[in-house]
Amino acid sequence: MKVIPGLWIADVRTDRGSDVIMLLVSNKMDLANKRQMTTEEGKQHAEELSTMFIKTRAKTGYSMKRLF
Repeated sequence: MKVIPGLWIADVRTDRGSDVIMLLVSNKMDLANKRQMTTEEGKQHAEELSTMFIKTRAKTGYSMKRLF
């Protein structure tokens, strides 16, 4: 299933204001062969939605401190 982000973005910005900080997070960065979306697609979606983009790997803790 490919999730198309953006449908809820307007609701968040309406509720919390246009300067709310949002990140599009790509998890399991080391499992490229199992991804539903490429890194480039993720970056493109983040740019289109005016959000930041970060790749993580929760199992190993990669980029988790940066995320939170």
